[in-house]
Amino acid sequence: MRSRGVQIPNGRVVKCCAICVASVGAASASPLWMSRDIDERALCTHLGFFGQDRDQAVAYNMYRERMLRGSAAGRAHFFVVGTHDGRDIEPVVSAPWWNVSNGVVHGWEILDSNYARAEARLASHIRLGDVELSHRGVSSQRGSMRRKSVGHSGEGGFLDPDPLSQTQGLSKVHSFSPIEVVAWADVLRELSIAEVSYSLVDTEGHEPLVLRGMALRQSANAFPAFQFEVATTWCDGRRVGAHTQHDVALNLEGFGYVLFLMGDLRGHSVHLGMDVADSAALLPVNASAFATARCPDNKGFQAQAAICPQGSPFSSNVLAILKSQLAAHRSLRTTVETMVAAWRSLPNTATQQ
Repeated sequence: MRSRGVQIPNGRVVKCCAICVASVGAASASPLWMSRDIDERALCTHLGFFGQDRDQAVAYNMYRERMLRGSAAGRAHFFVVGTHDGRDIEPVVSAPWWNVSNGVVHGWEILDSNYARAEARLASHIRLGDVELSHRGVSSQRGSMRRKSVGHSGEGGFLDPDPLSQTQGLSKVHSFSPIEVVAWADVLRELSIAEVSYSLVDTEGHEPLVLRGMALRQSANAFPAFQFEVATTWCDGRRVGAHTQHDVALNLEGFGYVLFLMGDLRGHSVHLGMDVADSAALLPVNASAFATARCPDNKGFQAQAAICPQGSPFSSNVLAILKSQLAAHRSLRTTVETMVAAWRSLPNTATQQ
């Protein structure tokens, strides 16, 4: 059968994953790329460009566009849950386009050690008032959750932790303590915020709960653009609830969002003082991609990937943008089109499979 291919950086022409082509083609008219490593285990090379840690360049450009547009319309609010140690926020609030008077990042973090590091890293911005940190969690409703008070990033919060879960079994930390959680829809009302310019959700398997707490069915316009992580945390002991990546993607499309995988053609290319992240790339996808794709995860997570239910195939970050926002704002449309063009610029040739 004929297949398309891509010239990857080492100069080798590889074949495409036919399953990815079938599932994503309807949305993007182009395939996700696939290669094989030295022991012949199939690995999709889109994980190299659009993998779990390749979101920062796209996010940076989205913050930039949202900040510049927000400055004209009033103060721009940004929500981040999974602040971690603050290193993803620091380049944004240090950027040449950041406006201290007209922008504020609201960050939530449940892990004590991460919160302390974020406070230290962002101390000057906290004093200026353009960063506000909260040592609380974010979920579907106000309440409390049990979480590890200490540990590593990625071992984050658990609701009703299972002592036999794979993740806890791998951890040396077994004590859980309660912490307050809030829902972002409630935060909007409490702070009288009409719109959150951009949001980032990285909660180690709790992403569906955070999205539910945004009340997108009723108030999608309050969250015109946001990203959330999809990973094997949706499958292993950190997973909360029965929602798959496909379930969430289908709901978001129903609420009027278009979806993209977030990528970086160079990787870790965001640095302090830069203007635009020119290596940022977006890959358009639709909900069907999450329903049918069978892309193996990277080697480090193959054992976990094997237990992922149908409908949770990706380790990446998903960007969701309201169609109405793209239609209404030329600067947003241009920003997105430029990043999609970066992905489409990858050279490809015809090969035989």
